[in-house]
Amino acid sequence: MIHSITEFEKLAYNAIVQLSFEQKCAYCAWCVKRLYTSYATLLPLKLSAKQARLTTACHNHIVKAVETRTFSIKSSYKDRYTTLRIDLDFDLNFEDSEEQAILKLAEAIDITLRFIATKNNDLVILMPLMSLQIIDTILTNEYGLDTGEIDKVIGHELLQREFMAQLNTLRTI
Repeated sequence: MIHSITEFEKLAYNAIVQLSFEQKCAYCAWCVKRLYTSYATLLPLKLSAKQARLTTACHNHIVKAVETRTFSIKSSYKDRYTTLRIDLDFDLNFEDSEEQAILKLAEAIDITLRFIATKNNDLVILMPLMSLQIIDTILTNEYGLDTGEIDKVIGHELLQREFMAQLNTLRTI
């Protein structure tokens, strides 16, 4: 059991810095694919058709890049998606669980595209936080919990399952 966010962040950081570039790409793709699989049905409801198509195309491009071990990103995807992600920061409501999920998916895609293009390790460190921020919103909105002090709800099943999924993936990737 993870007892604090700090403990989780330290474990995730230590695991991430040990990964090779290819493993970091695979981990980022795992995060993106997991978020996409969970929230893709919301894309046509929360985004324009063009934004939804670009999100799906970028998701597919990331998955294919990792599966084929090509690790190249079309610069047009990276640039267009960074612009889209910035637009979504202004368009989506952070306090709505579904819109928070779309935003975190967009951030995960943007981070992954930029990491593959730049090999900037600082970007990968952000990935474990994407799903945790969604869970934080769900705990607040759907469970009525005060997550202002996250360590008070650290034992919640949703958080503990996410911690274990992230850490197990980082160990086995």
